[in-house]
Amino acid sequence: MASSPAPQNTFRHVLPPDHLGTRHISHQAFCLAVNYTSSREKEYSLVVVTDSEKQRILLGEKHRGFGTGMYNSFGGKLEREESATASACRELEEETGIVSPLSIMEESHVGTLRFTFEDSETEMVVHLFRVNVTISASGNDKSGGPALQSGGRTFPIAIKSDTIRGCDEITPFWVDNWSAIPFDNMFADDSLWLPALLSGSDFIRLDGWFHFQAGGQNINSISHWYMDINDNPA
Repeated sequence: MASSPAPQNTFRHVLPPDHLGTRHISHQAFCLAVNYTSSREKEYSLVVVTDSEKQRILLGEKHRGFGTGMYNSFGGKLEREESATASACRELEEETGIVSPLSIMEESHVGTLRFTFEDSETEMVVHLFRVNVTISASGNDKSGGPALQSGGRTFPIAIKSDTIRGCDEITPFWVDNWSAIPFDNMFADDSLWLPALLSGSDFIRLDGWFHFQAGGQNINSISHWYMDINDNPA
């Protein structure tokens, strides 16, 4: 059963409606409104890292490439013949130092986001994952080891307090209360799907379609969007 997106008033910095475009009630209505045909697809992985017990989220500040100067979760393009799950594990380790077992990442897949652009014929297909971590100051925990308590969808990953580190492309930082996520310095679609993801159950499945206006990062505005949200584990 599809449900409505979570209320956004608990997230203080979501972008204003003039950046978020028209919401459609079905995928068919979205496709009719957009009337867009892509000539090729590019696949990506994207990992949302949270500490759910403390309701905080790990974001990264981009230093180069697409989205320079903005905040984002962690991921990148799939390498040749690489699975989305393997890409998510690799990108997460490269960009944060967090090592996730492949089995945990497989269980952490929460949906697919598709992005089309008025000024590009390339469609971005983003495989979305959410990984929970627990952090200890003790040197006895091993990065990538499962914590003892259950995280709902899967077991959280136990990491040491000094595990997280960045790279030349991105610098990770904690937002200590996810109601304060800086959506005003993130891509417009984040203001739509990320509040829904964080407000949902451990079993949420979220698939989204977002069509961006021309102008890229400088304009950062959606013209049309649709999300299919299943928050019912049965």
